[in-house]
Amino acid sequence: MAIDFVARHNDCFFDIALLSTVATASQFFISYTIRTFGALTFATIMTTRQLVSILLSCVWFSHPLSWEQCIGAVVVFGSLYAKSFLRNKPQKPSPAERLENGESSPLKGNP
Repeated sequence: MAIDFVARHNDCFFDIALLSTVATASQFFISYTIRTFGALTFATIMTTRQLVSILLSCVWFSHPLSWEQCIGAVVVFGSLYAKSFLRNKPQKPSPAERLENGESSPLKGNP
């Protein structure tokens, strides 16, 4: 049925090909972002995208949010942003601590 539809409507083939290409490219960006920055950063990026989409929809189509929806959005987005911005980054051990743990000292350069 799908092939028959495309055969009858030739103009939709370009749209299908473009949508598939963009979806494939976005998967590469998703993989790169998670591999490079981690899942929490990716979740923050996607949540920000959703927040902007919701706010633009409210402005563009004049859809006001109820107070319950506003509270829900603040709780959801606020908790994710708080977790993202308040997380403790692991600190690298100092050179003295590395030597105590039995690791070799870093090379200082050629004499």
